[in-house]
Amino acid sequence: MREKISPNILTLLALIPLFGITTPPAQTADAAPKPTAAVSSRADADPDIDDNRDEKNDEKNADKKDAKKDRDSAFAAKDNDFFPEFAEKKLTLILNGAKLDYTATTGMTPIFDDEGEEKARIFSTSYLRAGGERERPVTFLFNGGPGSASVYLHAASFAPKAFAFKGTGVEIPEPPFKLFDNPDCLLDVTDLVFVDPVGTGYSYALTPEDGGDADKGEEKGKSGGKAKADYTPFWGVDQDIESITEFVRVWLDRNERWGARIIIGGESYGGLRAAGLAGSLVKIGAAPSGIILISPAMSYQGLMDSFENFTPAIVSIPTYAAVAHYHHRLDAAQQAFSEEEFVNQVKEWCLARLLPALWQGNKLPPVQLEQIAGELSRYTGIPVADAKIKKFRLSASDISRLLLRDKGLTLSVYDARLTAPATVDDRYTYAEDPLDLVAGENIKTGFRRYLSETLGLKTLRKYHYSSDRANEKWDFTQDGRGLHGYPSTVDSLAQAMRRLPYMKVYLAMGRYDMITPAESALQSMKDLDIPAGRLENIAAKIYAGGHMMYTNPQAKKELADDLRKWIHESF
Repeated sequence: MREKISPNILTLLALIPLFGITTPPAQTADAAPKPTAAVSSRADADPDIDDNRDEKNDEKNADKKDAKKDRDSAFAAKDNDFFPEFAEKKLTLILNGAKLDYTATTGMTPIFDDEGEEKARIFSTSYLRAGGERERPVTFLFNGGPGSASVYLHAASFAPKAFAFKGTGVEIPEPPFKLFDNPDCLLDVTDLVFVDPVGTGYSYALTPEDGGDADKGEEKGKSGGKAKADYTPFWGVDQDIESITEFVRVWLDRNERWGARIIIGGESYGGLRAAGLAGSLVKIGAAPSGIILISPAMSYQGLMDSFENFTPAIVSIPTYAAVAHYHHRLDAAQQAFSEEEFVNQVKEWCLARLLPALWQGNKLPPVQLEQIAGELSRYTGIPVADAKIKKFRLSASDISRLLLRDKGLTLSVYDARLTAPATVDDRYTYAEDPLDLVAGENIKTGFRRYLSETLGLKTLRKYHYSSDRANEKWDFTQDGRGLHGYPSTVDSLAQAMRRLPYMKVYLAMGRYDMITPAESALQSMKDLDIPAGRLENIAAKIYAGGHMMYTNPQAKKELADDLRKWIHESF
């Protein structure tokens, strides 16, 4: 489903474990350290030192450990009744005519701070091919938001089971909803792990009662006198990357997969996370071999539309032109070109005409304003008057409400092939984006049914498909400072590519995605500070779909085939 990127960053986008729970074993009083001879002799030499101090400390530490053990036992008991603990099934999939046996395991993975204290539990689902080698590639996948669970990639793209969309993915599915064997599953070339970051899906931060930190921004009495969990250590650009890095470390430990080829795959804001992980995983000795970026938001400079930042006004126009061509809103001469030919013309115009005009800002002469507005109108199907009012800075919501206004229709900003009845106040409404009808209830219902019916996961806990609270409270500063400008992990990816000559990048984009336009992602690739010889490690392709191009069955098959070939040849 659509993913919120940030209410404070983009005007439009504001409206986008393999085993059971375990904790480090609590030590008993018998395990407490004993006073050493050196300490005793020092007490004898110094009358101000209590020679019983170490014994008292031992008793104090033992009491603390016993209390922690009692707390952990009570917490585990609560988990058994309420929290998703663990589910595992051995299943079989017929893939490309061959039988493929695999184990699906879902449950919680604990993550720890630098002192070894458990701070959160991350829910994930792993798919491991039976008899697979230790060094076999393993791909960690997640959606974005920030604040989105991995349910959309999990239930609609490359897992063994997926929702079956019809036609070209523009038809509205009807119940009953369920997941089916997925002919585009990638389990034949890589193991798969779908990850829900802290605060999404079933993943959660521990409360102070359970060993976590208290939310200093919440009043204690709001939750029945108990302090709420603090999500600040997890909700932010750097914090999020750190917690997922820790998840990967623990997963590799628990599954004894150190040495496996690691691939990181992220969609939307998950692309920013994936690019950041490219650098952070190197530091823990788990350097990735591959990065998969699906409709990524790697740098917000190419997404934040404002008068002083005209990058989005340039990189978005080719997508708007493709959308106009798709809906036949161009004159006969322009419509006669193939979509690819037409978009290439528009790219050349953006550099030759639009960029110099935007560069002049409010110094642009009126006559040029008229000329550029007219040309922009011809390329996008938007009225000249609106192009002038917006000073060429058209947003996704502008295209959504203006392109088919005469037909009383609005477009999805996530997949502009999709339309819905326009509202009487003539504005784009996030809550009524057409994509929600195509990849909303069907994904959510089908996924929950799959967890319970197929995997046998029983829980009363609410699954957070998307967390508005995480999106609203997200910390977009980096390195603890606000000096980096727009949120971006382009430099992190570039650094990893400079250090790792074997690391490959696959960039997949949707042609009708107006939320993270293809040319924005391509520009991020151009901004990578890497040697010319490393450019051959990047593969990029635009597919006939939207932000979630895999809702189009043809595009999904094409993407899966391309990734299968890429993984097979690269690793």
